Amino acid sequence: MKRLFFITWFVFLTILIACGGGNSKTDKSNNNSIGSKRTISGIAAIGAVIEEGAVVQVKPAAIEGIPSDIIEGRVLANGNYEIVIPEEIPVDNPIEDPITESTSSKSILKSTTPENGTGFLIRVWSASVGSWIYSYSPNNSAEMTANVNPYTDMMMRRFYATANNIAYPLNNANDQDINIIFVNGYFHDGVTPVNVPTPEIITKVMNLMSNMLYRIYGLSDIQNALADSWQVDLGLDALLNTAGRPRLNEILQYGFTNLFFDPDVITDGYAIQNNVGDPIIVEFWTPYGNTGNVALQYNNGTGGGLQIGTLIKQSDSIEGSNHFKGSVAVGGTGQASYPSVYITIDDYNNGIGFGFVIKRP
Repeated sequence: MKRLFFITWFVFLTILIACGGGNSKTDKSNNNSIGSKRTISGIAAIGAVIEEGAVVQVKPAAIEGIPSDIIEGRVLANGNYEIVIPEEIPVDNPIEDPITESTSSKSILKSTTPENGTGFLIRVWSASVGSWIYSYSPNNSAEMTANVNPYTDMMMRRFYATANNIAYPLNNANDQDINIIFVNGYFHDGVTPVNVPTPEIITKVMNLMSNMLYRIYGLSDIQNALADSWQVDLGLDALLNTAGRPRLNEILQYGFTNLFFDPDVITDGYAIQNNVGDPIIVEFWTPYGNTGNVALQYNNGTGGGLQIGTLIKQSDSIEGSNHFKGSVAVGGTGQASYPSVYITIDDYNNGIGFGFVIKRP
């Protein structure tokens, strides 16, 4: 009887395996095929396109709190690059720094690509400027475009110098340096994995920066820096090269810093001082300012002291898009020394002031 039972059970198992064993293998294959393997491609340029053969490194977001290894490739002809994110990221994958030629290896489990939405950090080595140029890609499709250029580089450097001080207030200078945290994957506490910005905050900040540049310079296409094709002396590159914008780099640096601190307070606007001695003209649109006061101030820092300005709510204001305009004197030497004016809106952030970068002469 017992022998008959085992024979019957063996026949049952044989049939089950032949039929797929519950389709466990098929299920795994299907799961891997649904967007697991992803491709990131784009153009790497700073001025001219970056030279063929330059190193490209992609850092996937942490998986279950464990930093992922760096995936490496090379720039192709005409500044193009393409990196395939494998379905499985190897354990003990040695990474060689192309500059120092040192290698490192980590024995930590990495089994799959990051979950949808967690994103990737990207950098390309530029021999012409002697530094890494950074960018970012959301993790939202099987094929993603992420250009690497001066605008994406400034954006990412300011994100990690600014936003991380809010999200991870670890009070350490190394946590502000993307060159350091990109490689090791942790903040200085050795526990907190490096975060990747969300598409939402990048979209808000890039769109607002674009609006500011349009108001100040008549430029309006920086929001496409991640996806637009790079053409030397045209498009995005033309923004860098055109004469008459000597403070564009300052606008980008301080502008991104301010916007990452407060990405949701203003949707459009500018602050500009046209000539030495002129007042600073401020105009902006905000979803706030429905109740309470809206105030403007500027601290010259060179003997002029704190200057108080006026902001008037314009007649075209509607709830959700209030329009304010006003000015403030610079005092002191007559030229704006500090890069930002400060605005307080009673119904935003409990009336705590935020910085708004000035275009200075």
